[in-house]
Amino acid sequence: MRFIALTACLILSFMASAGLVAQTSSEEPTRTVRTAFIDFPPFKYVDDEGNAAGPWVEFSEKLAEQAGYQLEWIELPISRVYRQLISGEVDLWPGLAGIPELDGAVLETDLTPLSLTLAAYHKSDQPEISGIEELRGKDLILISGFTYLGFLDDILASENTTVARSPNHGSALRMLSLGRGQYMINYDEPVKELLADNPMEDLRQSLLVRVRGAFVISKQMPGAETLKRDFEEAFRVLDLETLSSGNDTQVDDVPE
Repeated sequence: MRFIALTACLILSFMASAGLVAQTSSEEPTRTVRTAFIDFPPFKYVDDEGNAAGPWVEFSEKLAEQAGYQLEWIELPISRVYRQLISGEVDLWPGLAGIPELDGAVLETDLTPLSLTLAAYHKSDQPEISGIEELRGKDLILISGFTYLGFLDDILASENTTVARSPNHGSALRMLSLGRGQYMINYDEPVKELLADNPMEDLRQSLLVRVRGAFVISKQMPGAETLKRDFEEAFRVLDLETLSSGNDTQVDDVPE
């Protein structure tokens, strides 16, 4: 997975150049940032000890350390992430850019730690989907709590579209295999992770839209603009260090 490979390269290069951290933390006190995350394997999840884990968590930690911040992780359902970013109860969310519910209430970094593809998964007895509008009137399986960035709002409001909700990605795949819906709507990486251990031979994928990842910052946070600037500068420092180490992995082809 491209993002995980990038994260590993950044972390390794960072650890190989320990002097980078001293440039920031020695000059001013480290600031604690309340950081929300949702269970979204393989990128972010809760480990066996109840802590935030995964490559996106590790990358966020390294970026914050370089920028002179300390992250305080808080696991929340996605709806509460949105509400608490708006209210200022949460400062930061390593999430997705362009969330309609957050319009005007947050800042988004220009750096792109990953991109995701939203797809319609189906069995071979169902036709491929070439666009979101073709989901109208279908029987859909959705993940509870996911907003799908508002892409499905109009479809879900139509009378002939039916929805079955699943509590997680694995359950959604089982529902699809049992014929409890025609199409499961999900992001590609969590599904890839599940299929690596439990292949589903009759599964087909129709790509719908790509979305850009970003660090999303509450405007209610004092110093929000500074945090945005510091994270973007830390990313440039780490990325340049990675490139100078001889690795040419970059995030340069993600649509804005």
